[in-house]
Amino acid sequence: MNSSGGRNRHQLNQKNVILFIALAVSCLFLYHTIRYSSYNNVISPLIKSNKVTTDDSNLDIVLKRASMKDKTIIITTLNQAWTEPHSNSLFDIFLESFRIGEGTRKLLNHLVVVSLDPKAHAQCKYKHPHCFAINTSSFDLPSSEENALTPHYIELMWIRIHLLTSILEMGYNFVFSLFGSRAVNFGSTAEADYFPQMFTNRRVTKSVLAYQGADVVWLRNPFPHFYPDADFQILSDRFIGSSRNLKNSANAGFKYVKSNKRTIELYKFWYESKKNHPGLNDQDVLNKIKFDPCIKNIGITIRFLDTAYFSGFCEVSKKDFNTVCTIISNCCFGVEAKVHDLRLVLLDWRKFMELLPRQKLLQQSWSGPHKCSFPTVSSAGPSNFYDDFEITWGHGAKIHDNGKVLTLNLDKSGGSGFQSKKEYLFGKIDMRIKLVPGYSAGTVTAYYLSSKGANWDEIDFEFLGNVTGEPYTLHTNVFSQGNGDRERQFHLWFDPTTDFHTYSILWNPKRVIFYADDVPIREFKNLEYLGIPFPKNQPMRIYSSLWNADSWATQGGRIKIDWKYAPFTASYSNFTADACIWAFGASSCDTNSPYSNSNSKTKVWLRHELDIAKKRKMRWVEKNHMVYDYCKDHKRFPHGPPLECSVDNN
Repeated sequence: MNSSGGRNRHQLNQKNVILFIALAVSCLFLYHTIRYSSYNNVISPLIKSNKVTTDDSNLDIVLKRASMKDKTIIITTLNQAWTEPHSNSLFDIFLESFRIGEGTRKLLNHLVVVSLDPKAHAQCKYKHPHCFAINTSSFDLPSSEENALTPHYIELMWIRIHLLTSILEMGYNFVFSLFGSRAVNFGSTAEADYFPQMFTNRRVTKSVLAYQGADVVWLRNPFPHFYPDADFQILSDRFIGSSRNLKNSANAGFKYVKSNKRTIELYKFWYESKKNHPGLNDQDVLNKIKFDPCIKNIGITIRFLDTAYFSGFCEVSKKDFNTVCTIISNCCFGVEAKVHDLRLVLLDWRKFMELLPRQKLLQQSWSGPHKCSFPTVSSAGPSNFYDDFEITWGHGAKIHDNGKVLTLNLDKSGGSGFQSKKEYLFGKIDMRIKLVPGYSAGTVTAYYLSSKGANWDEIDFEFLGNVTGEPYTLHTNVFSQGNGDRERQFHLWFDPTTDFHTYSILWNPKRVIFYADDVPIREFKNLEYLGIPFPKNQPMRIYSSLWNADSWATQGGRIKIDWKYAPFTASYSNFTADACIWAFGASSCDTNSPYSNSNSKTKVWLRHELDIAKKRKMRWVEKNHMVYDYCKDHKRFPHGPPLECSVDNN
């Protein structure tokens, strides 16, 4: 017995060693792949399509001129939109904060502004001594923040990551600040002539301080509040109390990075990881890879900055002028709103600084935010899959037609899935779906809302495939606080594989209603007064997946997937969500929330209930198309159906 156990443990240890070596080798290979790739090779063809040239001086010269003794540099990028109006722009607010903050004026001597267009460069030269220009005369700079997630803008964000990597190798500490969320369309020929001279590698020394977002005001010197033992430290919108907890959501708007082998490896791995997460920006990718074993193998120490010192508009509970160093206008949408609310912060700061020491202990908060908020999703028209969703698993998921269509595939190698970027707490959600045609037995196409945790809430559409010529089964379920077992199934009155059909979930505090092509098929009411839990407290994301469930999906698992019909494909289009977005602990529909920009009175679905005509349609569906009702399953519930079945839940 003991001998056998010893052999098993020995074999297990051998397997662990082999697994560790394989993982280490793969991470090392990935790092060296990045390390020895030339800059020209890692720039995407989108950026290579045009030439970028310098307009003012050499970056290395500018950095040396602005560097602190320990080679610390503060860097920001700037375009025209963030310099207007010229006397009260975000750029003016940014510079003014340095001038009126405690111990921050001297930091202006170490600020380098990288301008992205001639007008921005002219404003920089007029207002600041250290300016470096990228000639973007042929660039197309969109006029609104709504275009911030275009492929060109996302690619520019990745160019930024490579820039930071190069500056780490050059040995500078720096603050990197991006003015705004503007897309950039580069010129017409390869930029190889420019970037190699701009980002020449240098001997590794010192460290990097980087923050992306000139919508930051500096009120105190932040350096005393950085962690001395961290290689990489970054802002979190909502600090969860532990600086070492990777569950903090990283905000790339402010970070401090020491230049060493570990951070250079991190940045190169970060850049290379974009290939595995197409369409995502640098911040979203960082939040995905921070748990990757390769990061652990690098040996880097990552810590999250305490929002008591590095504050923002997301976490309004931490507003103390006596401790705060920087304030970022996160949880804010729109230049005008940022200018308005950051200007108020500076006005409040001036008043605070005029107080006597004892008065400062009593008068410690700033007003607002007032105009800052996050955008709500409108039902006015279909959204773009690039903007609202991210592909989370499987190699077969793709976005087509400039973001108008998304497809999921299932083959022998596996299925695929996606999820929404936003969380919702109540809403009217619509998606047009065309299911797998022909032989689809054993497949399940799931489309649902779900929260996380052991006591999760969930609202399910699941489409169970069948053999050719036999109908799909539409499976519905509602989970509340981890409890489900409320299945109802239907055979639809149309063929869901020949064209797109709309499947909707209306979810408000009183009821959940399932629709197919605007016909209600099921209603689940809030019966909390009977002790029956109802999903109303947990925000949920939208998920969808196509996967192999042939152990149960078709005729109780008797009919299996036939791989000769693979790949199986489901298609999605015309997603709309008229919904309350949940972000940073607040709902966009809560008029008492500082983040609300929505009048909940206009959200008709918040109070919606079925009228007589809709109830008749639902009765017709139940009578003619419902094929399973858990309330009538006496074998499953021999002592009587669940309590809600005895109440009119329709």
